[in-house]
Amino acid sequence: MRPLQLQWSRGCSLIVALVSIVVARVSAAQAPLDIRALAAPSFETYAGRDGLPDGVIASIGTDSGGVAYAASPHGLYRFLGHRWQQQVGTERGTVYHRLLLDRTGTLWAPTNDGAGSVHDARGWHSLSRRDDDLPTDIYRASEIEDASGRSHIWLLTNGSGIYERRGDQWVPDAGNRSLSRAAYLTSATTTRQLFGEPRQWIGT
Repeated sequence: MRPLQLQWSRGCSLIVALVSIVVARVSAAQAPLDIRALAAPSFETYAGRDGLPDGVIASIGTDSGGVAYAASPHGLYRFLGHRWQQQVGTERGTVYHRLLLDRTGTLWAPTNDGAGSVHDARGWHSLSRRDDDLPTDIYRASEIEDASGRSHIWLLTNGSGIYERRGDQWVPDAGNRSLSRAAYLTSATTTRQLFGEPRQWIGT
C-alpha cells in the first residue's frame, strides 16, 4: 500500500501547486486597474489668473532641474507647480525669441532690445557685463560643438555680428565685417574631415 500512498501524495502536491497558480492568476486579474493610464493626454491652460501676464508668450524653456520658464514682453516667469511667478522684469529687455539650455545646465534668455538674462547656479543675472562691447539686438543664443567635442556658446544678433562666450566675456567674431546685415537665425560648425579645416555656418 505504501507505493500507492506515495503516488497519491505526489498527485496531491501537484494539485495543490496547480490550485496555487490559478488563485494567483485570479488575484492578479482582480487587482485594481489604473484608469489614468487609459486616458488620452490633455493640456492644461494657464492664464492671468495663474500668474502669467496678459499678451504673448514668446518662448518656453526649462532649467537643469526641469523647472519651466515662460518668456514674455513683461519678463520671465517661473512655474511653481500650480501657478507662475515673475523672476525677471523688463529691465533687461522685452523681445524674446528662444530660450536655450546648454549642456552645462545654464539657461540663456537673450533679448532683441537688451542684453537679456542668464540662469545658472547663482540664479538669474545679466547676460553681459557693463564693460562688454555687446550690441542690444540679440536674436538668440546658440550652442555648437567643435571638432574636439568642446561646447561653445554664441550670441546671434539681428545684423550686428556674432559673439562668442569666452570665460565671463563676449568676444566679437573676427569675421563679423564680412557678414551681411541680416538677422542671424542659426549656426553650426563642421569638422576638419569635411573641408580640411573647421568651418562655421551662419543661417539668416
